[in-house]
Amino acid sequence: MEYGPCWDVDQRDGGDQAMDATFGFPRPRDRTPLQAPDEMSDRDAARTIMYMLRSAYAHDTLNPRWVCGPRYLGAFHIAELGFTLDTTVLNGQPWNIAHVGGAVTYFNLLAYCQNLVAVAERGQDQE
Repeated sequence: MEYGPCWDVDQRDGGDQAMDATFGFPRPRDRTPLQAPDEMSDRDAARTIMYMLRSAYAHDTLNPRWVCGPRYLGAFHIAELGFTLDTTVLNGQPWNIAHVGGAVTYFNLLAYCQNLVAVAERGQDQE
């Protein structure tokens, strides 16, 4: 897997901002009509998951907690990774790396998102 320029974007917002800069707005959960989580593409699910991860840290970096408003409740699945984040029970819970499958799965998710950005920037995006 090739690592793209995802981390060239301001580090304060990391992958979430890099994906917004690459794929534009509105974010998947801001679209009308709102698509069911189980009907989202892998790319849109990844964007949503990265947004949720950033949001968990945005309000209190030393004590991150999941912030899962109504539009962000559901099971978000990335088929290519075999990864699912079910937010239906996470709202308000302290963030734990086990929620995203542990360290290896978390880093695979980050690498997957870097690759999405790199492919899109090369003009090879298929979505």
